[in-house]
Amino acid sequence: LCEARRKLTSTELRYKTAEAIQNSQSRDLKSAVDKERETLRERQEKLDALQAEHNTLLTECGELRARVSSLQHFQSSTETRGSEEGGSDHGGSTMSPDQETDETISV
Repeated sequence: LCEARRKLTSTELRYKTAEAIQNSQSRDLKSAVDKERETLRERQEKLDALQAEHNTLLTECGELRARVSSLQHFQSSTETRGSEEGGSDHGGSTMSPDQETDETISV
């Protein structure tokens, strides 16, 4: 009977030790998962900010391309007019180059 009680106590002790180890590992794992979630959240925020900046730059690039195209069109039309009107430096225009640019940009 004493031997059976000793074995039972020993088994209970091993069980409680295993349970304590499992609980500790579970807490460690939960902590690691929480840290990883925080890291992923921070990375997602950075990615979102970079995506927003990328979209802004794409928009600005499109606007700049449109302005360049408009300026090129304006330049070719003034060169054509200039050759028809006698070939002055500004294509026969009475505007200064700054005024031409301002006019084109506002279009």
